[in-house]
Amino acid sequence: MTSKHSRILVIGLVLGLTAFMPILGQSVYVVTITDMQKNNSYEVMTREQVAELKSTIQAESRHFQAAIAAARKDWESNDLTKDKPFRTTGLAPRKFRQEGPFSQEAARKKADRLLERDVDREYNASRAKSGRSRGKLSEKEVKKQERELMREQAAQEAADLIKKHLDALVKGGR
Repeated sequence: MTSKHSRILVIGLVLGLTAFMPILGQSVYVVTITDMQKNNSYEVMTREQVAELKSTIQAESRHFQAAIAAARKDWESNDLTKDKPFRTTGLAPRKFRQEGPFSQEAARKKADRLLERDVDREYNASRAKSGRSRGKLSEKEVKKQERELMREQAAQEAADLIKKHLDALVKGGR
């Protein structure tokens, strides 16, 4: 009889703990969000926030091609930008990946580690790139860097315009 009581007690404790677990410490997820230009950001989110993000990203994915078409039309009709090429190479709809569930503290630590890893990677890449061109740059290299900078600026302007149209389409489409 005591083993039956102890089993009932254990089952009751387990059920009680699972019922009160959300109150004690809500489990959260580490979410990696990849933007249009394939840059990663890391956030700690609850299950509800992840579901909301998922629905938003799905809506953005549905409207992405229409946003590009609308942005291209605006780009070509604008006197300041119509002479520049509309660069969409390397742009893609936002994506996300969730990891977890974790406790709040563990999720924050994991997100910080992931962010630190990305910062270190970018720093090492920029350092290696600058290490190649020590000394004075030739005129040809300077012009090449200027062209590359102008390309990057045009791509950023295009991405901003696409984002603006995408936000409008998602708000209107819901």
